[in-house]
Amino acid sequence: MTDEPDIIKELREEEKLGGLHGRSHGDCDELELSKETVEEVSNENVLVGEDDFDLTSTQYADSSSDGSLDEKELLFQGTTNLTLYLDNYGRITRINRAGLDFSGFAEEEIIGKLFWKLPGVPSKSDALKYRKMFKNAFREKETQRFIGRLNHKLGRKHIMDFSTYCIKENNKVKYLLIMAKDITEQKGMGETLLEAGERYRLIAENTSDLIALTTFKLNPTYTYVNSSVNKVLGYGPEELIGKPCLDLVHPKDKKRLFPLLKKYVGMKANKLLIGKGSDVSETIEYRYRDKSGNWHYLESTVNMIGDELLFVSKDITKRKKTEEKIKNILESSPDAITVTDVEGNITECNEASLRLNGVSSKGELIGKNAFMFFPEREQKRAMENLQKTLKDGSVKNIECTLLTKDGKEFPAELSVNVINDVSGKPVAFVSITKDITERKKTEERLKESQSHFQMLFNSMVDPVVIVDSKGKFLEVSDELEKRLGFTREELLGKNFLIIKIATKKSKASLIKNLAKRMAGMKVNPYEIEALTKDGEKIPAEVNATKIVYKGKPADMVVFRDITERKNAEETLHRAYDELEMRVQERTSELLKSNEQLKLEITERKKIENKLQVSEQRFKDVAFSSSDWMWEVDINGKYTFISGKVEDVLGYKSEELIGKTPFDLMSEGEVKKIKDVFVRIAEQKKDIKDLENWNIHKDGHLVCLLTNGVPIIGEDGNLIGYRGIDKDITEWKKTNRRIVDSECKFRSIFENANDAIFLMNEDTFIECNPKTEGIFGCDREDILQRKPYEFSPPYQPDGRDSKVKALEKINAAFAGEPQFFEWAHKKLDGTLFDAEVNLNRVEIEGETMLQAIVRDITWRKKADDELKKKINELERYKKVTVDRELRLIELKKELKELKTKLQDGK
Repeated sequence: MTDEPDIIKELREEEKLGGLHGRSHGDCDELELSKETVEEVSNENVLVGEDDFDLTSTQYADSSSDGSLDEKELLFQGTTNLTLYLDNYGRITRINRAGLDFSGFAEEEIIGKLFWKLPGVPSKSDALKYRKMFKNAFREKETQRFIGRLNHKLGRKHIMDFSTYCIKENNKVKYLLIMAKDITEQKGMGETLLEAGERYRLIAENTSDLIALTTFKLNPTYTYVNSSVNKVLGYGPEELIGKPCLDLVHPKDKKRLFPLLKKYVGMKANKLLIGKGSDVSETIEYRYRDKSGNWHYLESTVNMIGDELLFVSKDITKRKKTEEKIKNILESSPDAITVTDVEGNITECNEASLRLNGVSSKGELIGKNAFMFFPEREQKRAMENLQKTLKDGSVKNIECTLLTKDGKEFPAELSVNVINDVSGKPVAFVSITKDITERKKTEERLKESQSHFQMLFNSMVDPVVIVDSKGKFLEVSDELEKRLGFTREELLGKNFLIIKIATKKSKASLIKNLAKRMAGMKVNPYEIEALTKDGEKIPAEVNATKIVYKGKPADMVVFRDITERKNAEETLHRAYDELEMRVQERTSELLKSNEQLKLEITERKKIENKLQVSEQRFKDVAFSSSDWMWEVDINGKYTFISGKVEDVLGYKSEELIGKTPFDLMSEGEVKKIKDVFVRIAEQKKDIKDLENWNIHKDGHLVCLLTNGVPIIGEDGNLIGYRGIDKDITEWKKTNRRIVDSECKFRSIFENANDAIFLMNEDTFIECNPKTEGIFGCDREDILQRKPYEFSPPYQPDGRDSKVKALEKINAAFAGEPQFFEWAHKKLDGTLFDAEVNLNRVEIEGETMLQAIVRDITWRKKADDELKKKINELERYKKVTVDRELRLIELKKELKELKTKLQDGK
């Protein structure tokens, strides 16, 4: 058996491919084909038949299942021999770099194609030979080996020594490994060189590159110039032949060309003197004057060809200008931009990168590995993101933790893109890093504000809901679940009209008044019948107000359970009805008392329902960056705009070329920003963090943060600006929401009709204005005092006020909300009854108690008055009944007396 390549031996040892089958024939045979056979192969219909192979599998081979560059992959890609895999249809599934070089195709042009039908690659005379080899291999015959031709995409021809190996899976041939060695030099090199000479002449005359031959001197002259010189530089070939090359080279660049020419001349001399010399090919950039006198940047590769020098040059003027423009834009970017090689070593960075990493010069970053700026705990995740970037081509907006030079951690947002070479191989990464410390602080403030809102929302004594303009539940308080039995999950996102949460009549009132409030009309408190989850009816009073919730109109509704009040009213009505029947003489007086009591209750109801809570909850706001690059001339007109502007303002870049930034602003904004821009331009200063509001193509406003640098001409005058705009609209809105939320939170606290305290342990540390009215004293008289100092020595149940108060406070601090009645004392000693609600809260990391105190003296008095009325009714009832019984007895006695009188007669 012939020696096998290292990659085959490696695969045999690890048995990764399920075993290789076959043996070599030994010496190679060349097959000569007839004209008829060639015509048969060239026919589109000559393919491998379905009866020749197993067509049940359509999966392509994958020799690198784990995606890592292991030893097998290094062998596969590192060999100079062509190596490829074919599936059981004859399609190419993998090919190494040497194979791509031999064929001239890119990998995506080859993968999935039939090997013997690649256009121009297998010669027609060899196509049938390849097909026959393929069929024999899949019939598990001996390893195939033969000599064949392989053509490059551009016409170069190679004579190849082919070997094939079967790859089995489950004892069945599944793939075919083909390896080929270039033996062109051993087979007909002379003929190949002659053909190549003619081919190279044709290429030279038709290529867009500048190709020239010169004499071998320190001041060489042209001996040949191709026709491309006319398109690029304006000269005809005849105008340059015989003239010195260096005459048209920029004076400053001649110094760079002389050492290269001297080196070539020295190497030529060594070869002549000692018969030894090495081939050399070097590339150099320099400026070259065209026929009109303009300078072009040329990139030339110089080779020694016998007694002449061969210059192959490309005009890179546009590339150099673009590089300069990109460099300026890179330096004006407020975000950190770094370029690393595939191993993560930093090769380039901008000024923002220096600030981000806490260094003063690029030398402190260039050459360092980017992974050293990740904390140890982030290293694994960073490596995973690197692999994902290689696989997908990019990763966007990855949040991570980075380190400065002195080891200080900070939150960052990272976006990475892969840079590939012309063959598609990754060669570098470009990373854009943003310091999101301020955004994280903003998010924390949002969470804290949201927590405060939720705390106050859920600490309300009465059930509260927020619905949208159509009646869909957006938020519900914990108290609603306690009172009605519905869970948050059963309500949120559903319309109250389809949930049995109120009677049909009440739903009609609710939707009617909701529509009024959404239209801006005032709606006074009204009563409905709410339903519990079990169907029990609960009379409730509705007090609602229109708010803005998540940027849209909504309704915040407070339900107050008025069952006790309704029961009291019902009892009173029955009492009045009985009094009407029994005691006619007291009807007028009782009706008057009843009307007075109803007036008192109505008045109290109006006072109680003055509390209107409005709060807008906050949601996490992503400070997403949408940056676009621009350049304006001295008149402020755009001369360059990157395509990203469409994502920010809705305009394509070509729609804005020739316009000014002020064409996208309102008149007021133009007046404000134009004055600032004129002052900056007059002083040729940088534009730094200039906020300006622009009008999107669809009409909405977008806030931009502008940074730019002046463009100075050779005469020292300002010729324009270039820079970057960042979309900060969401950031501006978020800050505004925070301020609004804090104002609303303070408004609820200060305008509540109940006394609200904050307590540290058992001491008052804050209170709202209503507290002063309820306790009859100033704020300074309340703060730093204890709750039991505003209480009588003993409570109505006989317990010591201080002892009982401390029990309630300790229970609340333990996480058990407290709701109870309490006898309080004003500063002047006046006693009053109150309802107290204690809840534990977290404010700025400190645990406190929130106490809500409601004066219920009126309710107690109403209860006492009701009891008196009922007692009075009972007393009148007894008097009336006794009187009627006495009259019946008198009538009976009178009747008996009349009977006796009649009998006596």
